[in-house]
Amino acid sequence: MKMPSVSFPLYSCIILLITALPLHAQQQDRPLTPLSTDNFECMQHVHCLTESEALKDKGWVFVFDNSVEKSIQELTASMNGENISLQATYNKDGALINATYKLQNFILPSTLLVHLTGPEFDGWRMAGNEMVVNNFMAEQTEYRVFMENGTKSKTLSFHPAEIKDLAPHAGQLTDIH
Repeated sequence: MKMPSVSFPLYSCIILLITALPLHAQQQDRPLTPLSTDNFECMQHVHCLTESEALKDKGWVFVFDNSVEKSIQELTASMNGENISLQATYNKDGALINATYKLQNFILPSTLLVHLTGPEFDGWRMAGNEMVVNNFMAEQTEYRVFMENGTKSKTLSFHPAEIKDLAPHAGQLTDIH
């Protein structure tokens, strides 16, 4: 009995699909890495954030449903990763309406860390922290530090200008975002 032969083009397509699927899955599973202030300007408009290679390199890949383009009024982006979250709304033209970017339990600016080890915090320990950036504007950043001392707890809030004022030589800091 003679076996039917498989034509070359069909065989090539099958191999292409098998090798392409794992690559696509790897791209989807890539972890998010934190945004830097250098990325904030691009996050202001949908066109930039969907095309930016710098964002893609950090795992931030945005795909919007264009099938309802004529009736769309707003676009919403929502992403969550390990200790990272983003909620953003853009108008029908792609301009940012509002956004909240959060980064939890990260390395605080050194000036703030030094301040938290001062005598007014004896007996207190940092239980966690959070950086919240509103509308991708560095000046609208808030650092929240969660402190514990036995059964007592408190949340401290700092803005970049306040942190710079904590420095012995204000204005010489390089690690404030």
